[in-house]
Amino acid sequence: MGELNVSFIETVILSVPDDRRTLEHIQPLWSALEEYVSQQRVYSVGISDLSKAQLEELFNWATVCCYQMFCHSLH
Repeated sequence: MGELNVSFIETVILSVPDDRRTLEHIQPLWSALEEYVSQQRVYSVGISDLSKAQLEELFNWATVCCYQMFCHSLH
């Protein structure tokens, strides 16, 4: 964030390629975003282009509070 010259980012939306849309590939990325949320460096996180089942799987695993997580483009 130093390169951007900002102290926080309001929203980050994670988008992964079709062949990487598994919890195995998403978990490390999501964990890093959750760490930024816990440090209040990112205020909210989201993810795009997941199926309902994939979103439910992520929701059951994720530790970010519900109000900090949102979904875009549910498939």
